[in-house]
Amino acid sequence: QSKADSSESEQLCVFVLVTCCVLYDWISADGINSPQSTIDIKAVTGVVSGYKLVESTSADNILQTNFKPRR
Repeated sequence: QSKADSSESEQLCVFVLVTCCVLYDWISADGINSPQSTIDIKAVTGVVSGYKLVESTSADNILQTNFKPRR
């Protein structure tokens, strides 16, 4: 696997991770930020920070703007 392929694969994995987190947040009754969430969103944000997904929008920004407001 070339370096370019590796970079594209990494970008795809970040995109899928962000998408899954946003979907989980909207499907789960309590949301991803609740203490009952099975996803450690702080860890996810740490992993995806610095990646650009849509145009020049960072992955962590996409996570923050697409979550339901915390109750």
